[in-house]
Amino acid sequence: MNRIKWLRILLFLIISVAQAIVPVIAAEQDTVDTMAQSGAEQEPEKIVPAHQIRVYYFYYLPRCYACEVIEVQTRAAVMNNFKEELKSGAVTYEAFDIFEKKHKHYGNDYRLLTKSVIIAEFINGKQKRWKNCDRIWFLYEDSNKFEEYIIGEIRKYLK
Repeated sequence: MNRIKWLRILLFLIISVAQAIVPVIAAEQDTVDTMAQSGAEQEPEKIVPAHQIRVYYFYYLPRCYACEVIEVQTRAAVMNNFKEELKSGAVTYEAFDIFEKKHKHYGNDYRLLTKSVIIAEFINGKQKRWKNCDRIWFLYEDSNKFEEYIIGEIRKYLK
């Protein structure tokens, strides 16, 4: 009986302390979130070139073997063949899950029906043209042809 009494007291103390601490932690998190939104502790904004090519890989879950291969080969083609352009910001590469709330608009923007590689040209921050590289599904099993295709499509937009 005495043991149960002590366990109840201990449980009461733990709950009381937790109720006191949780609002403090939440307030600290709100402060951190506010600082991040206001720009405090963020990296300085990068200068975007007047002419920029953005290479996007759009996916959603679940991901099949082919989808993973396509992402890896696309990233490799960009990273290995456009090093200077990546450094200058003339070419960028990003992969997005289009089912995440903040990325859902891409589905409509690029009329996506499945996982896709999109190459988009931006001039002075405004998109001028884009292309869905739909041949990726026929080429992913041949990494050399896949790489040639992606490089060629990016170079067309760099001209």
